Amino acid sequence: MNQIEYKPIEDNHHGLFSEYMQYAFRPVDGDISNTQKNKRKPEGDKRGLYAKTMDKPVSVCRHYWLSANIRQKSHPIAGLTSVISPPKHRNNGYIPHLLSECLEEYKERNRHFALLWPFEYKFYKSFGWENTSYRRVYTGSISHLSFAKEKFENDGYYKKIESNDLDELNNIFQQHSSDQSLVIERDIDWWRHRVCRTRGKGGIRDAKPFVYAWYQGNKPRGYLIYTFEQADNGLNHRAGTLNVHEICYDSIKSLLAILSFCYNHSSQADRFKLTVPNTDVLYDLFTEPDNITCKLLTGPMVRLVDVTQALSELQYPSIDKNITISISDEFAEWNNGIFTLNINNGTGSCSRNPNSKADINIDIGALSQLAVGYRSAMELVNSNRMELNSEISVTDISKIFPEKTVFLTHRF
Repeated sequence: MNQIEYKPIEDNHHGLFSEYMQYAFRPVDGDISNTQKNKRKPEGDKRGLYAKTMDKPVSVCRHYWLSANIRQKSHPIAGLTSVISPPKHRNNGYIPHLLSECLEEYKERNRHFALLWPFEYKFYKSFGWENTSYRRVYTGSISHLSFAKEKFENDGYYKKIESNDLDELNNIFQQHSSDQSLVIERDIDWWRHRVCRTRGKGGIRDAKPFVYAWYQGNKPRGYLIYTFEQADNGLNHRAGTLNVHEICYDSIKSLLAILSFCYNHSSQADRFKLTVPNTDVLYDLFTEPDNITCKLLTGPMVRLVDVTQALSELQYPSIDKNITISISDEFAEWNNGIFTLNINNGTGSCSRNPNSKADINIDIGALSQLAVGYRSAMELVNSNRMELNSEISVTDISKIFPEKTVFLTHRF
């Protein structure tokens, strides 16, 4: 590995990056080496591992430099995607080398967390990433949304949101997600090209979603982002399923407005699919829950980049508390060891403290889950992911790291 160099993708290899992407994730599209493909937007920063004896990179990846709201505070994070080695270079240790270089760069750039959507959870778990959310996917006959139409008194109006007006939804998005964690902050390009990206199946990525909002006066109160899926038989133009990818709302009335809007499509679609964060609000509204299927899907994975930096910058409850943590991190040696976290009226300071006795033992993946709020202290203790060594209690840990719902519905 001494002959491998990690660096930005060379200008003459940007087309090659697209070929690597297509072969790894959309091989059913066929060979695109001689065709013109639209660039992903935002494009992100591309990196590659170059062997000194080879002209082309042996593995590549893409970085997004993002900000995310974690525990009511904005944090700089890194979004890692497009991690690829072509078949002739696989199983040679290039991907672990690439991931190590990525973490080094994130550390240098002061990124507190690294986020990715995995092709396989087991693979990235071995490098310290851990699952950070579940999504609920509700499916059923669209007729089972009729309750919303019956309960909803419409004193507003629905409006189609065009691409140039997506930032109108920022306030309702922020309000809806204000008490949730790991919420990526969105500018207009992120709204257009990632949240509202084209979607499809089998390599056909040409289904641009519809975006509608419900207004009272001139203020949006809720919105939904959705596409249609063709009926399986494909014999007519009637859509099989109304597929809702994201909903946000400021009240139960606004949620009923969204569900009523979905029901209004009963002449076009037979079924609905709703993807939402792992909360009970929507399920409690259904009047026929036994006729609706709920599927739980794993979400993205998260990893602390630099423990001392990230834990020092987290926002804590207004308490005074010291805790010493023994962390195991076999992939990023700067996180491996014993650290003390001092909290003074909600402000944290974390530093290495190798000669202290640890209050808890925890691995980097479990600590990452605890830090963003996805797993509670009790869950980690009960699953043997965290061990208490002293007088400190689960309640003490829970006060420092209260559990939060993670909100992340779209890929990047």
